[in-house]
Amino acid sequence: MTTPVRASDTERDQVAARLRDAVGEGRLTLTEADERLSAAYAAVHRDDLDTLVADLPGPPPAPPRRRPPIGAVAAFAVAFAVVGWVAGPPFPLLVVLAFVLVRRRAGKPGSALGFGHGPHRRVLRGRRAPGRTGALGHRGRP
Repeated sequence: MTTPVRASDTERDQVAARLRDAVGEGRLTLTEADERLSAAYAAVHRDDLDTLVADLPGPPPAPPRRRPPIGAVAAFAVAFAVVGWVAGPPFPLLVVLAFVLVRRRAGKPGSALGFGHGPHRRVLRGRRAPGRTGALGHRGRP
C-alpha cells in the first residue's frame, strides 16, 4: 500500500476552479458545487481531490499553435535567393536603398539618411546655422 500524497493549496485551487467551471457549464447544481468546494478546501490528500472531480470531464485540449504557412516562407526565401543571384554582389546595397526609399516615401520621422532634418532646420543654441544670415537665407544682398 502506498502512502497518500498530501494536497497543496495550488491543487485545491485548481480543483475549485474546475468545479466552478462545471457549475457554469450546468454540470453541477449550486448545492452540489457548494458541498464539493467545501470538501476541496478541507481535503488533505490528493486522492480526496480526485474523487471530487472524478465524474466531471477533463479540461478541453489546448488549441494548436499557429505557425506561418511553410509555402509562404519558402516562396519568400526562393524569391530572395533569385533576386540576390540576379543582382549579384550589390544586392545588400539594393536592400538598404529600398528600405531608405520606402521610409522616405512614407514620410516618417527619421526617414532616409538625413533622419528627417535638412540644413534649414539646424539650430545651434538659438542661433542660425553658419552661413545663413537673412530671413530668406541670402547673404550680401543690398
